[in-house]
Amino acid sequence: MPARQALDLDGDAAAARIAELGLQGVLHVAGCNSTRGATLAGPASALENIGQVLAARHVAYRQLDLDYAFHSPAMDEL
Repeated sequence: MPARQALDLDGDAAAARIAELGLQGVLHVAGCNSTRGATLAGPASALENIGQVLAARHVAYRQLDLDYAFHSPAMDEL
């Protein structure tokens, strides 16, 4: 089931981290909320993976308690 994660990076930096980890097409920037805030959407396992990388780099992030991943390709089938 798709999940969401909020992080303390802008959308471009979040997309760069996704690319760096080879997770394009798996994780998506679901929201560019501010110059220091973006939301990712994708499988929980991939979000956990990027969360570990962010934690090692001292970038704040948190899993969002949602059971849907709006603003991502997970909504296409709806």
